[in-house]
Amino acid sequence: MKLATKPGRSELLQSLKICLLGIGVIGVIGYIIKLISFVIQGL
Repeated sequence: MKLATKPGRSELLQSLKICLLGIGVIGVIGYIIKLISFVIQGL
């Protein structure tokens, strides 16, 4: 069984970028849905 090791600096930065990208994508999707709902309610 392999023991877990502390992630290196590059691995940590890569996982941080992936997490921030995911949060950003979810935010953009939510913003687009809100924008569409405003347009539909305005009609």
